[in-house]
Amino acid sequence: MIRALARRTWVHVAVGALLMGAWAVFANRMHPMAERLQAGVVQAVLSGTLTALLKTVADHLRLHLPHWSLAAGITFVLSAALLLKVHAMAGTPEIGPTVAVPLAVSGTYVFAYSYLRATDA
Repeated sequence: MIRALARRTWVHVAVGALLMGAWAVFANRMHPMAERLQAGVVQAVLSGTLTALLKTVADHLRLHLPHWSLAAGITFVLSAALLLKVHAMAGTPEIGPTVAVPLAVSGTYVFAYSYLRATDA
């Protein structure tokens, strides 16, 4: 059953959203509860969306760029820009700490995924 769930995209999206949303609440722990929860919800939605899109964007870019690392790098920069802009628009108090862990995780994922796809091809 666990292997079957692990193959489902929605499980990865839900787990990513839950974990990164919880991280955002923790990263903003010195601020009022309403601000912490807002940061958590914003990050959960962003993480869920990015989890669903990172692979697709990296695959698409890899077809049109001369090296897999360019596709991964552009995907990472787009992810970072989206996280920073949306958190700034939402008024997240601690933007740096809030996005640090999600960016580290998504960056590691997209570079590892892109490398593995390029070496398989």
